[in-house]
Amino acid sequence: MVKSSLCVVLCLTAILFAGCSMRHTRHTASLSLEPATWDFGTIKRGEIARGKVMLGNYSDTTFTVSLYSTCDCLEASVKTGELPPHTRIPIDLSYLGDVVKERITKTVFVEVDGGNPRRLRIDVTGKVLPAVKPHLLALPNPLPIEKAQGTSNFLEISNRGQQDLVISEIRCYGCESNATQLSLGGGEKAIIVVGLLPRWQGKRWLEIESNDPVTPFIKIAIIEVP
Repeated sequence: MVKSSLCVVLCLTAILFAGCSMRHTRHTASLSLEPATWDFGTIKRGEIARGKVMLGNYSDTTFTVSLYSTCDCLEASVKTGELPPHTRIPIDLSYLGDVVKERITKTVFVEVDGGNPRRLRIDVTGKVLPAVKPHLLALPNPLPIEKAQGTSNFLEISNRGQQDLVISEIRCYGCESNATQLSLGGGEKAIIVVGLLPRWQGKRWLEIESNDPVTPFIKIAIIEVP
């Protein structure tokens, strides 16, 4: 009875250990990512977090490696585009804190091809806090405006930073606004009115340039609604 109980305990321990290992390593047969999730911790907006994961090849095949991220704020690179047999190479990661968010979720896709293409993924997560420098936010984006002549909508522009936000230019394409420049102190907001220009052909949008060090230029799409 004791021997049987000991066997059950050992088996459960082995299963739990295997489960823990799977949480830290993602693999498809002969390939692995260690770790499969990069938690960059906590940074402030505008700061850059850097990290590294290892891509391992435990086969006799040479693979080519390509990397793709889900946003421009997340970069991934390898020194060589080849992964020789029975080797591990580092994937260097960097994330620019572009938005303030309690929990960031991004992805890097790792595509490997050795005659049979496969895809692995690196999950990127962490927290981005507000920073001192100017932080431009314009909502909603896209901006809906009714098609009827003379209609308009409100665009809220805010400074989520502590230093003064200086908007040097607001440009309209197929639209018009009641402001071309703005200056907002820390935490301040402004509402501008945006309307449609008649007889405009094609897409409409709004461009804003400011002294935001992370996103000095933003483009607001305008959607015409019935």
